[in-house]
Amino acid sequence: LGGGLDQLLAGGPPEPTAAGGSNSLLGDIFGMGGSAHAGYVPPKQVWLSADKGKGLEISGTWSLRSNIIHMEMTFSNKAMQAMQGFGIQLNKNSFGLVSSQPLSIPLLNAGQTLDISLPMSCTGAVQKMDPLTNIQV
Repeated sequence: LGGGLDQLLAGGPPEPTAAGGSNSLLGDIFGMGGSAHAGYVPPKQVWLSADKGKGLEISGTWSLRSNIIHMEMTFSNKAMQAMQGFGIQLNKNSFGLVSSQPLSIPLLNAGQTLDISLPMSCTGAVQKMDPLTNIQV
């Protein structure tokens, strides 16, 4: 699941008082103006195929908004029946990433797709992974 995490954690968002300021053209180009700019968000990749997930497909990526890391996921129910009772657990990882709140997904009906943004924190157990950006969910 490291796809894009290395770019996301390479540096955080620039300080608002950094050279260029929020009113200059360079500040706009490089994302130095205001907290609304989300920066680079890698495209979603399939993390769990419907074949391996018994009809559940999960695509995801990582984003940084307001200096908080988010796990952006799309849940697609490709089975013939509704699904419920979802949960998430991250193993030890190089960054100590854990979810900041429980995963809350309502009943996912057959054929339904739902986008979820899960805020993360770096307060979990740390263990060096190879590659460094590898995170097991």
